[in-house]
Amino acid sequence: MGTEKKGIVFIVSGKSPITLPGGLGAYSNNLANIFRKLGFRVFVLGFSKQAEEIEKNGITFIHIKTPFNWLRGLGVGFITPYFLRALMKKVEEYNPPEIIVFGMATWNYVGYKIKLKLKQRNIKTLASCFTTHKHELKGNIRGAQIKDYGYLPHFKYMLAYVMDRLFIQYFDKKAITEADKVIVHYESTRKIIEDDYGPFLPGKILRIPYCVEIYKRTSEEQKDKGVLHLGKKRPWVVVICRQDPRKGINTFIKAVGILKKQALDFDCYIIGSGPFLRNNERLTRRLGLERDIQFLGFVDDIKLFLEEADAYVLPSVEEGSGAISLLEAMKLGVPIVTTRCDGIPEDFTHERNALLVDMHDEQDMADQIKRILEDGKLKMKLSENAKRDYNKKFTFEKMSQEVERVINNLWREENARA
Repeated sequence: MGTEKKGIVFIVSGKSPITLPGGLGAYSNNLANIFRKLGFRVFVLGFSKQAEEIEKNGITFIHIKTPFNWLRGLGVGFITPYFLRALMKKVEEYNPPEIIVFGMATWNYVGYKIKLKLKQRNIKTLASCFTTHKHELKGNIRGAQIKDYGYLPHFKYMLAYVMDRLFIQYFDKKAITEADKVIVHYESTRKIIEDDYGPFLPGKILRIPYCVEIYKRTSEEQKDKGVLHLGKKRPWVVVICRQDPRKGINTFIKAVGILKKQALDFDCYIIGSGPFLRNNERLTRRLGLERDIQFLGFVDDIKLFLEEADAYVLPSVEEGSGAISLLEAMKLGVPIVTTRCDGIPEDFTHERNALLVDMHDEQDMADQIKRILEDGKLKMKLSENAKRDYNKKFTFEKMSQEVERVINNLWREENARA
């Protein structure tokens, strides 16, 4: 089709970029802005607590309420029919000559199903992947360590892994293998996908650059708006991420314990909601650190915390790719301590634009946080290099150009086959 002849783009994000936290929603929002800039009519489909349509910056966000929202990604098989109905309604309303369905990983199962349903229509599907369900759940098992959290959480994620192998793997595999193109941003992701679902034909998996845009969200999860107006009296060490065991928050909590024993004076905030929030709070109390670490849950505007942070820490044990939250910190020049996990070392070099530690190593993590808080020259060096590297690699313009090239090539290939 080329972008001289615009069609409709459906971005199936699973989680709503507006109301639900997490990097995948942020990525979907950024992608929608790119397609809008390229001149497409853009709809973003995501489940939410209330069924509604929201027009925002020229993009239509379709919130879909289902009885299965609580299952999140594990409910793709149950939620897909609801997404399909909403998508079909828009196809009938607009009758576009061409349709692109851009599904976030497993959610491209919606694209696979509508291609089967509307074989007579010109539909192209893309699956944007950061990891696979299998890889992510194995990371959750590694992160839910029995010594820190007990047997029950570990067993829960072992059970989730078994359920995934029995029931969810089919949807994940179909969503990825049946897409016209699979979009990745890291070589680590390409390897994970090929290991789990390959081999793929040459040119099926495309790697393109990407960017992040920090924006304010809305959610009922945030009860106390006062957390956005905290005064700063000491240095801030901040973690912002979804509370999953694969994020390795236990390592960070133990690192804070080491630093507090050394009488290092700083304020510590862990921001983000998720299924492991209460587990991390319990671990903090068990280690006697409840006065030293504040859990703020979901915060709709993270920019304040990033702008004020003296150190941003992400202790992940599984990402599949890099991490959007790291790029948000990188963009603002926040000094970063993170792990050598999956694609993270593709973005960061130790002592150049971040300090890298091995996964599960709380002592080294504590040492590296301390270096940032006590060494002003190192802090400035990491900050300046992070911003410089971000501006070279992660621009909106570069991602827009590559997305446009991918779309144009899709239709060129179609015309060549015809």
